[in-house]
Order: sequence, then C-alpha cells, then structure tokens
Amino acid sequence: MVSRVRKKLGPAGLLVAVLALVVALGGAALAKGVIITQLSQISPSVQKKLKKPGPAGPAGPQGPKGDQGPKGDQGPKGDPGEPGPEGDEGPPGEPGPTVTKMPSGQTSKGFWHFQGIESPVLLASISYPLELSTTPEEHWLPVGSEPTTECPGTAEEPEATPGNACFYAQVMTNAKLLEFNASKRYGMRLAFEPKSSGAAFGFGSWAVTAK
Repeated sequence: MVSRVRKKLGPAGLLVAVLALVVALGGAALAKGVIITQLSQISPSVQKKLKKPGPAGPAGPQGPKGDQGPKGDQGPKGDPGEPGPEGDEGPPGEPGPTVTKMPSGQTSKGFWHFQGIESPVLLASISYPLELSTTPEEHWLPVGSEPTTECPGTAEEPEATPGNACFYAQVMTNAKLLEFNASKRYGMRLAFEPKSSGAAFGFGSWAVTAK
C-alpha cells in the first residue's frame, strides 16, 4: 500500500503529506487507513503553516573579490563656477634700490645734432641715463668711417666696447669737430666749428658702455 502511494506521489509528495497529517493531528497518533493523496485534503490553516519560511540561517563566508569592471564614459563638462570674492589688498612692499650708476658692461645709446648760421662754435650736448663709474675714452667716427675695435657699430646701429664712448657722424655740412668737453662721466658736449661762412649743421648717434 505504502509503495503504491510513494510511486504515485513521489518521495517529496509523500513527505509533505505525512508532515501535513502530523500537523493536522497536533502530534497525535496517525489514524489507521488515512492516506493523503491530494493537497486539498489538508486544511487551509495547515497549508499556511507549511508555507511559512523558517528562520534565517547563519551568514555564509564572503566570496572572492570580483574582477574590476570596465571604465565608464567621461561625464559632461560642468558649468563654470561663480568667481570668488576679491581678496584683501596686501601690505606695501619694501622700496627697491635706486640705481644711479651704470652697471659694468651695460650700454646706453642716443642721438646728437647741431645747427647754426654764422656762429664761430656750434655745440651738441648729450646726457647719459646713468652716471659712469669711470671716464670713458671718447672716439669720433666721421661720415663713412669703418667700424673699429672700440667702436664696432655704425651711425644706424651705434655700438661701443666697455670703457669707450663712440660718436658716429651721419651728416656733416660745412662743419668739423673741434673738441670733446664737459663732464665725461655724466654726459658729453661736442664742439664744432664752421668751415666757411653760412649755415652749418650735422647729426649722428652715440653709444657708451660702462667699463
């Protein structure tokens, strides 16, 4: 008899039937000749008890770390933020040193010119931006002169080697150089004299390099 029921319900079905019967009878002895072959034979209240899950079991061990996922796409560029507030004004700095003398090897450049009519002496004055520590050696380069070791430039591009002051003539009309004079560490004054009566004029450039 039992083998026929097991064959019809299967092991799992037979176990459910027996458990349901035990619950229905409240643990009492199984009545002879009662075989449960369908779920409908079990009362709804008993079925509800059978469906209720048991308590949760203990947590299992942590599994191994998974592989890193692929890199996601870059997100859209955000909107620019609001400008921050203006900072407080800082304290004033210490005053810098005042340069009064031309540093060694530094070159200053400029222009000179003169003009006059029926004058016995014609003057061209220049002033250096900074005082020279030593008096330079002056050099006069007439119109068309070739560059020299001390004055390697031209009237268009005046140059002077350290310790030299070079005066390049670009135009000279009815005049010639008479002398250099005045304070040579602060500047220079060139004196010219006419070659004949009438108008006389001239202009050019200069360069001086501190020794």
